[in-house]
Amino acid sequence: MEHNRLLKACLLRSIGTCTVVAADTYVYMLFLSTYPSSSIPYLYVTLGLFSFFTMRMTQTFIRRNLIKFMHVSHIIFIILLTAFLFLAEGSWHWIHFVIAVAILTMVTIANTTDWIVVQSMFNLREFKERSKWIILTSTIAVILIGLTIPILLLFFPSNIVLYLLITLFIAALLVEKFMPVATHKVETKPKPSASIAVSKQPLYISTFIALLIMLQLYIFADYSFKSELAVNFNQKVMGQFLAPFYAVTNAITIIIQMFISPAMLRRFGVIGLIIACPIMFMISTGLLIIEPSLWPAAIFAGTANIMRYSFFSVGTQMIYNAYPPAVRSLAQYQMQSFGRGFGIALGGIGLILLKVAGANLQQIAIGGFIMAAIMGYVTLRLRKNYFSTLKQAINLNRFDEDYLSTVSTDEELLLKVATQALREKNEDAQLFGLSLLNRVKLKTLPVEVTKALSSDYKTVQIVTINLIKESNDQGAVELLLTKLKTEKKADVIEALTDAIVPFSPDELISYATTAIDSEEAAIKAAAVSVFFNAGNHEEIAKAQQVLKTLVYHHDPQYRFYAATALKHIYTEKSSDYILHLINDSEISVVHAALTTSKLHQDEKIIVALVDKLKDRSLSYLVGNALIGMGPRVIPLLLNQIHNLQTPYPVSSMILLLGKFSTPQAETALLELIKTNNITFLQVCSMSLAYRSKMFTLSPQALDITYRQILNEAGTTRTFLQSEHFYEDEDITNEIRSRIFYSKQLYLYFLAAYTGSTIILQIIPTLLREDHTTTAYINAVELLELSVQKMELKSTISPILESKNKPISPVPLPDKALDNWLREVLNFKQGVSRSDEMSDLIEKVLILRKVSLFSGLSTELQQVIAEILKQKNISEDEILFQEGDGGD
Repeated sequence: MEHNRLLKACLLRSIGTCTVVAADTYVYMLFLSTYPSSSIPYLYVTLGLFSFFTMRMTQTFIRRNLIKFMHVSHIIFIILLTAFLFLAEGSWHWIHFVIAVAILTMVTIANTTDWIVVQSMFNLREFKERSKWIILTSTIAVILIGLTIPILLLFFPSNIVLYLLITLFIAALLVEKFMPVATHKVETKPKPSASIAVSKQPLYISTFIALLIMLQLYIFADYSFKSELAVNFNQKVMGQFLAPFYAVTNAITIIIQMFISPAMLRRFGVIGLIIACPIMFMISTGLLIIEPSLWPAAIFAGTANIMRYSFFSVGTQMIYNAYPPAVRSLAQYQMQSFGRGFGIALGGIGLILLKVAGANLQQIAIGGFIMAAIMGYVTLRLRKNYFSTLKQAINLNRFDEDYLSTVSTDEELLLKVATQALREKNEDAQLFGLSLLNRVKLKTLPVEVTKALSSDYKTVQIVTINLIKESNDQGAVELLLTKLKTEKKADVIEALTDAIVPFSPDELISYATTAIDSEEAAIKAAAVSVFFNAGNHEEIAKAQQVLKTLVYHHDPQYRFYAATALKHIYTEKSSDYILHLINDSEISVVHAALTTSKLHQDEKIIVALVDKLKDRSLSYLVGNALIGMGPRVIPLLLNQIHNLQTPYPVSSMILLLGKFSTPQAETALLELIKTNNITFLQVCSMSLAYRSKMFTLSPQALDITYRQILNEAGTTRTFLQSEHFYEDEDITNEIRSRIFYSKQLYLYFLAAYTGSTIILQIIPTLLREDHTTTAYINAVELLELSVQKMELKSTISPILESKNKPISPVPLPDKALDNWLREVLNFKQGVSRSDEMSDLIEKVLILRKVSLFSGLSTELQQVIAEILKQKNISEDEILFQEGDGGD
């Protein structure tokens, strides 16, 4: 089936390209035998408009059923071409014009549908790999047809080319009809959708502009060549010159595709193919500017043919794979219907205007040079949009939806959407509006924000208060004070005082005088904060007594608000109070105390917090607090990392190291990498990757990560070669586990070396087992785009592409066996060992088969295996019930 797909694709494209050559030869022989070369621009305009309207009208049919549309259109074309045999002999001049336009339009539609059918057979990576064979066979076919047409024209009338066209259309129809092959896998069935706004996407727009300029250049080149041809040759010689011209240009195309194109794809990717076009056009137009005659015009036209039907076509066909499958074919057809028709018509109009202005061949070449330069700029924009579209698809997991998401960064638009959302009565809508405003970072907030303070939803009120605090809008202080005097909800009061104190604590003295005697914990704590920040000696002394009462109160709500009040208070007892509260029995009090603790950089608090990292439920808040305390925390963290044996807190501490901005943190991570401890290595790779998002890695760190990437690439390849060698399922599972972790290390070190946020985002997708999904395939493409260094780029495909699995698996070499793998192999082969070790291995092998534990590292599985206990149960025995404590 795999070979059938490639064979069908090669046949369809070979027939399609031969059809283009035959049609072009026939049309211009017919047209130039009736009209002067100065009429060619009018042919372009008519052809462009006719193509545009024809393809727009047929767009509905392709959306419904591409294959059926292709069959019907080919049959209609065959009938019309047969009718043209009789019309072509007519003496009416206008009929030749109509025939020329109709044939070229038919070929455009046939060529477009053929390309779409070919592309639907492959995913992006497959198409990228096989495109060279498709192009190679089609180019060989064009050379053969290019050499055959002149020979036929020597012995037969010009209508022989029309017979040839009919034969080619029938051949394409038969290939499509009698070679049914499956298209590539799409994970979910596309939903029916009438409105697909593909044309609004930046990628679509930049591709469209590139196509438009490409067509202008092609029309300018074609006209320059055909007009010079008409001056230098009569009709008979012209036909014999035109077809070999196509043969020669396609012979050059073969050489390019065999040797240059694969290298460019590997080095520069999809966009590298397209960007070659404006460069070559600038060279060829430059020659025509220097020497405006037949042969430079032929070079210009040859360049246009080679670029258009090789680099540009293949590059843009690959770009369509960035779109979701449900819209891919339609996007492609829309591009051809609007872009191609409009582009050809525009080129014709441009030529007419130039001729009216009296432009000569040299001036037309100058216009082409300018357009080629503009195309170069557009192609650079195209690369950026291609990258961002793939990234967006990965981020939003919308590969198979009927639309592409649009993320606008325009502040005016965000503000408009946000204010509209705040006017809604729905809680989610209001929160969405506030989140948008938070992105804009306005200094003066719109009136809708102040209205949100009176929202019916407490969550909306608190988010609004925090937004006002972040904005530093002094005009909002009075508003917050008014709200505070009437507020009854404790957490809203806390948010209000927290927001007002940095602005103007003096404003709150009168409020605090009454509030400090309140029975409400939040109001009492708010008053304590105000007195500490703006009170006199007497008021501060009273606040100290009340604070102590709050800290040691039996009610956890009082202790919670004591912890929040300590954010704004500095007293001799602050550290003691925080130490007491972070060890509280109530989790909400502990959370509040941890948030406060980073503002009090006491040695005792740091030691207590490092110890708290062992508690997984608190690690995030503890980590944030420690980072806030600065580099003095690093030695304590390193001491704990080397002394602790339990994997979890060690991992948490290593990840935390990467978040410190100081060079000491990076040095500590690099030293941990050198230990070759698998747990350290795994977490250090992640820590360095996330660190590289925020801080630039040193040359030493880049050198170490570079060597680690190549090392893990080699390790992964070694294990991949042995994955299917062993018959024992447990050994295979162990090898697969090592493949997973080597890939993971490889990808995280790659993310660290490149500093790419994109790689971090796509790592979960790249570690999936199923390599046939659209998400996985696009993620590999995105990875190649993100890695610039050639030596690293070349490691991606052997590791991540499923097609690279070895045909003949080999046993694991001795150097690939670590202690654990050697133990497992010996255990499965019956080598004697202690009962304790045998029991541990057996438990780990069982854990491998449990989905809950299968994704964990071997080291972590060993820790779990050591604490597992065997329990024999009867068939009806209840294992545990809701509410039971874990064991």
